[in-house]
Amino acid sequence: GGDGGGDGGGGEGGEGEGGEGEAGGMAAARVRELCGLTPPGAVHSPYAAVRAAAEYLPLAALYGLQPNELRAAQEEEGGDPAAVSALGLCCALAAKKGFLQSRSGAPDAHRAGLLVVRDCAEGALPLLSQPPTSLAPPPFSSSSPPPPPPPSSPPPLPTSPLSPPPSP
Repeated sequence: GGDGGGDGGGGEGGEGEGGEGEAGGMAAARVRELCGLTPPGAVHSPYAAVRAAAEYLPLAALYGLQPNELRAAQEEEGGDPAAVSALGLCCALAAKKGFLQSRSGAPDAHRAGLLVVRDCAEGALPLLSQPPTSLAPPPFSSSSPPPPPPPSSPPPLPTSPLSPPPSP
C-alpha cells in the first residue's frame, strides 16, 4: 500500500549518499537483481534496479511508452515532468499494462518495477554493458624491470642417504 511507495522513494534518494564502497555495493545488488541472481520475492524495492537498467536501456521506448504517458505519470507523482524518474516510469508502465492497486485503483508501480526486473533477468530486455577495465593487468612500463621468467624445470630434489642410488 502506501508504505511501499514511501520506502521506494527513500531508497532512491539514499542510494547516492555515502561512501564510494557503499554505492558500489548498492550497484552490485541492483545488477544481481537484473541478472536474476536475486530471487524475485527478495526484491523489496525494484525502483533502484529499474533506474540502473534505464542507464543502459531506453526502457520507455522498449515498453512502448509515449511521452504524454510519461509526463502524466511524472506529474501524478509530483515530480518534474521533463525528467522521468524510475518511479514515474514504473507508474506509466503500470497504467499502460493495467496494473492497478486493489484498494485505491491507482497504478501499481511496484508490480511494474518487478516486471522490468523480471524481463531483464529472463533476457527479454537486452541488458548489456562494457566489461570493467579495473580487472585488466596494468600495462607494462619500460621504466620498471620486466618480471623474472618462470623456471623452465623444477630444481632437482635432494637425495637422502637412505634412498637407493639412481639407476643408469
